[in-house]
Amino acid sequence: MAKDLTDALGHAIEYRKVTPDEHRRTMIGAGVPEPVATSNAQVFDLIAHGDAAWLSDDAASITGHPPRSLRTFIADHVAAFT
Repeated sequence: MAKDLTDALGHAIEYRKVTPDEHRRTMIGAGVPEPVATSNAQVFDLIAHGDAAWLSDDAASITGHPPRSLRTFIADHVAAFT
């Protein structure tokens, strides 16, 4: 994702991996209630370790169109990232 954004925007976008505890503390610091921050940090850690790596036909079934690639989505909405 960082590479695709870098390519589209013309400047470096850095990916910085954070631990679940760093993520949790950051959310709490931003005002997210502690139980929600803890749950979100756990979910994002599971996702980071591949727990949501499966694919489905849901997008095509719901919209009637095949899903776009991330690169295409970024190109279609590049102004939202500037």
